[in-house]
Amino acid sequence: MGSSTVKNIFPSTLEEKFHENSGQISARRVAIHHASVVLFTKTANSTVQNARNHVAGKWDR
Repeated sequence: MGSSTVKNIFPSTLEEKFHENSGQISARRVAIHHASVVLFTKTANSTVQNARNHVAGKWDR
């Protein structure tokens, strides 16, 4: 996207360092997001399971 302007401003080593850092940051963000999604999904699944068991228990009576 704006890599040509970045090359004009920064030397290649700084540019590489910047991309390396941003890559690590985005990887960390993805990991955090993934963990929260997994946690949310587990919580939601257990809630749904509890609700199903509750309803099933009512129907059994």
